[in-house]
Amino acid sequence: MAAITKKRAKTLIIEAFEHGGCCRVRDPFRQAEEGPAVYKKGYEVRLPVRTKREARTLAAALKAWGIHSGKPFAKARRYILPVYGKKQMGMVFQILQSPRS
Repeated sequence: MAAITKKRAKTLIIEAFEHGGCCRVRDPFRQAEEGPAVYKKGYEVRLPVRTKREARTLAAALKAWGIHSGKPFAKARRYILPVYGKKQMGMVFQILQSPRS
C-alpha cells in the first residue's frame, strides 16, 4: 500500500466520522461515585467503515497523523475502527475541527 498524504488522510478521517462516527468520554462524577473498580469506561472514538480493506486504509490514514487505532471489529453489517485514549481522542478532534483544505 502506498503511503497516504496527510491531506488525503485528513479527508478519510473526516468522512469516516461524518458517516456515523461517535465518541465516548469518561464521566468523572460517575467514576468518583462508583469507583474505578466498577466504572471502567474510558475515552474512545469509533470510526465506521464498510469493509476490512477500508479499515486498513483508515488505520494507515490515522497513522499518518501519529494516531494509533485499535483492532477493527464487526458491528451491524459494517466495521468499526476504534481509537482509544484521551490523548488520541484529542488528536482526532483536532483533525475534525480543522478547516478542510
